[in-house]
Amino acid sequence: MTRHPPRALLALALLLLPACGARQTVPGTFVGVEHLSPGEREALGNELARVLEGGSPLRIGAPPLPEPRNVDEGTAKAVLVRLGMPIVPRVFGLLDNTSSRVRLDAIEILRRIGDSWDGGALLRVAQTDPDPAVANQALFVLAEFDDDRVVPLLQKALAADYDENRSPAVVEAARTMARRELVPSLLSALELWPPGAEPPLLLALKEITNHSFDEANWPPAKLRIAKTDRPRLVRRWQEWWKENAGRSMLDWAVSGIDEDIEGLLHWRAGSADFVDTNLQRYVGGRFLRDAHPGLLWEDSQRLHDEWNAWWKENYEKFDLVAAQMARLRRGVAEACDAARLVARYGDPRPIPVLLEAVQDHGFEPVARPEVLALIVAVRRLSAQRFEFPLAGERAPKVAAMEQMYRWKTAIDRLPPK
Repeated sequence: MTRHPPRALLALALLLLPACGARQTVPGTFVGVEHLSPGEREALGNELARVLEGGSPLRIGAPPLPEPRNVDEGTAKAVLVRLGMPIVPRVFGLLDNTSSRVRLDAIEILRRIGDSWDGGALLRVAQTDPDPAVANQALFVLAEFDDDRVVPLLQKALAADYDENRSPAVVEAARTMARRELVPSLLSALELWPPGAEPPLLLALKEITNHSFDEANWPPAKLRIAKTDRPRLVRRWQEWWKENAGRSMLDWAVSGIDEDIEGLLHWRAGSADFVDTNLQRYVGGRFLRDAHPGLLWEDSQRLHDEWNAWWKENYEKFDLVAAQMARLRRGVAEACDAARLVARYGDPRPIPVLLEAVQDHGFEPVARPEVLALIVAVRRLSAQRFEFPLAGERAPKVAAMEQMYRWKTAIDRLPPK
């Protein structure tokens, strides 16, 4: 029996057509059909046409040597991503495909190519796609790209009734964007949504404000708020917002460090690891101890004493932005997390370090989802929309370096803040 590639992969293979010229021949290697006879490849071409819903039959070419013979779906997607912007119109067409799997794959390809394309198509999918999984993925990708048009969409969804298929994704997108204008909407949802919806809302609020109350027994995934305690928690959050809405997100972050240190003394021991990890994140290093699970109450007390002594010694000279700039020079995961933080603070000092991090981690197109936070941070801090370096087919690193030079030149010309 002939083994055909997955249906979704067949649809993705069609995206290679712009690179195949007028012959309309899909290179067989890219769709994993090297084991098929010419007759079987012809039949597969007809199947590809059906996936395209009315397209003309396609010729599936024999795999030219010395290309690799065993190409899985992940490799095929990587090849598509390397083709870059020329395939985007074809990907947009797949957003209307009848298969949810194909639409999800199309969104993933767009995500990995970058956001130099217009996000209007994804915004439409996020609002109207009949499959919640597809709509939610489109919403999340736009949130990752920090698309301003998503903010009112999130605000509206947070003000609406709770929807188990939609609301969790909305909260996750709000947490990803971490915009201060989303705080009132998150507080509204905290008040109006049904019991059990609190943990992701509190986690989103913590991410944006670096603030929490001792009732929020971290980590939030394990949080259970009694029905009688919820109005008090909502009221305390509303009071906090009334007092702190006019402060900067940088002020919120520094105040949160103080609160977390004090929380180590009062919260349950099971929260200590979570709080300690959050503190290490904001101060920029693991210099007090190695994190380990299962801290006892006595360990929490000791941890509090260590942090408290360090904070008293360093509070007046502590520079949170500088601490995050040090994290930007580390591995890609930590650099991207630091970028998400500095993007909120409005201080332009990290821009050169962010650009260096992009140079270190951002040349390979397949890595773009992991380094997108670096790009978003540069855009937010410089108030400029620079395109991500689109790798060329022959010399991607050279093309990327040329684009990086244009970035740096444009940023150097920005008026001082």
